[in-house]
Amino acid sequence: MDIETIKKFIEAGYSKEDIDRLEGSDHEGGIAEGLQDANGNANEGGEPEEPKEANATEPVHADEITKTLEALTSTVNSLQETVKAIQNTNANKADTGRKPADATMDVMKSFIDTL
Repeated sequence: MDIETIKKFIEAGYSKEDIDRLEGSDHEGGIAEGLQDANGNANEGGEPEEPKEANATEPVHADEITKTLEALTSTVNSLQETVKAIQNTNANKADTGRKPADATMDVMKSFIDTL
């Protein structure tokens, strides 16, 4: 089996074991019995099938999308308000460890005095 054929099988989702079985089954390009493509379907031709997209046939209604977006928007807005309240509370309760400006002058004077 040539490199291009092996690449096609790999891109289609075949494993190394599947490709090894293909090489050992028949050398005319057929697929051994029991092999499956990426979708789980038996593939008896020489070319691998492309994986199919799930839920491609289900219609989506605009009303459902609008309701879902409105619900998500209101949830995000309430979460943003909660986060802002938590941040404000934390900022108000935070102890920065800073001393007033007078204490800084006291430290500097104390340092100079020790020299």
